[in-house]
Amino acid sequence: GRRVNEKGPGNRFGDLAIMYSCPRNATVKTEIPVTLWVMSRSVYNTINVSHQERIQKRKEDLVNNVPIFQFLDAVHRRTIVEALVPMTFRTGEVIIRKGEVGNTFYIVDKGAVVVTDIEEGGSGQELVQLGPNTSFGERALFNNDVRCATVRCAMPTRTLTLERQTMVSLLGPLEEVRHYCLLRKVPVLLCLND
Repeated sequence: GRRVNEKGPGNRFGDLAIMYSCPRNATVKTEIPVTLWVMSRSVYNTINVSHQERIQKRKEDLVNNVPIFQFLDAVHRRTIVEALVPMTFRTGEVIIRKGEVGNTFYIVDKGAVVVTDIEEGGSGQELVQLGPNTSFGERALFNNDVRCATVRCAMPTRTLTLERQTMVSLLGPLEEVRHYCLLRKVPVLLCLND
């Protein structure tokens, strides 16, 4: 057959067939003696499921620590967890800029950001540094408010983000969800249906 690719030390092959349970689309032959590490589909699936469970648990822990989500019940929190989108940023990159309209809420998963109050002339005063398990941009979830500070990465940073429109389409306006969840905790109202 025709040669379509060549692999060397540290490379892998066959992973697409395992991931997508599809037939292999090429034959692999060696030209010299090689040592290979082999992984069966069942082992791969076990590792993948375990990895996905760890990611899910991490996202749940992060959401459970966000003050504005404390009033949500488990079902609503799970909905938020499923909607979170990871984003990575480089050192020095501006995530949000003071004065811009905000639509996105951020939870810091890894790394750190610096929150600065930037003045007209461009200089600013550092207000706080936020690290893992902290959040910013929550005003974006409630309304079309402009950003009240600039947030810049102090180091490579990974965040989990939630767009206001996504949250509203999944749960409705956050303020209404908050009222609903609070009313469900009133003893005299427990007998009422949703």
